[in-house]
Amino acid sequence: MTVLIHVLGSDIPHHNQTVLRFFNDALAATSEHARVFMVAGQDAGLRESCPALSLSFYAGKKNAG
Repeated sequence: MTVLIHVLGSDIPHHNQTVLRFFNDALAATSEHARVFMVAGQDAGLRESCPALSLSFYAGKKNAG
């Protein structure tokens, strides 16, 4: 099966937190494919608040490739 990696391509902290918390709280337990994210921006505590997710952080969109 193909692993789906989600990409949050803009450094908008409140948006990224909302999306990641939803996946962490509602979807991660039901699907292993809802757990992998690449995030443009800084951690800002997201890793600690979303322990069910695998998060990678990058300085910007071009750094993630």
